[in-house]
Amino acid sequence: MDDFERKALEKPIDKAWLSHPQVGKHTAFDGRLLHGAPGLYFPSRRNNTTTATTDVEPPVKRQKVDTANRKRYTLLHFKQGDSYTPPFSWNTAVDLSKPSQISSKVKLEPSSVDPAGEDEITLCNHHVTVKYNPLMAECHGASNQSSTVELELARDAIQLEVGDVLEDDGGEEGKS
Repeated sequence: MDDFERKALEKPIDKAWLSHPQVGKHTAFDGRLLHGAPGLYFPSRRNNTTTATTDVEPPVKRQKVDTANRKRYTLLHFKQGDSYTPPFSWNTAVDLSKPSQISSKVKLEPSSVDPAGEDEITLCNHHVTVKYNPLMAECHGASNQSSTVELELARDAIQLEVGDVLEDDGGEEGKS
């Protein structure tokens, strides 16, 4: 899976999954695949009241998401043989060996009128612009469908524009 020439970044994105937190839910995936948490475009279900059919104006495209008064959950993973006993008990009613049920499928199309917006990120040592081309209300509506949503993405619904290679600043991390 080595892709030194970054050819994978140029391929269209035709499928994605939204996975909102839920008690007893476990999501596992290959960390080499593109992943992130674009909360502005696909917000948490708890705080999302916008749907694709309402006329409610979505939030400003570049506003900073307020994280005050929200819980954050972190998974701490230990390998078999580690001698740590966690301060909780496992939910034995959940069978993690079974695949999760995709509760909903949503198709997103790009909008030529008012695309949701874009983010600047660093990916594979390149400047990359991620363009979210559906309407913001459609992104929010998809996010509000269920705990797990499979997104079918029409051509150019989400695009990666790969820019310049990041310059090495010459410094080594941890050295002064």
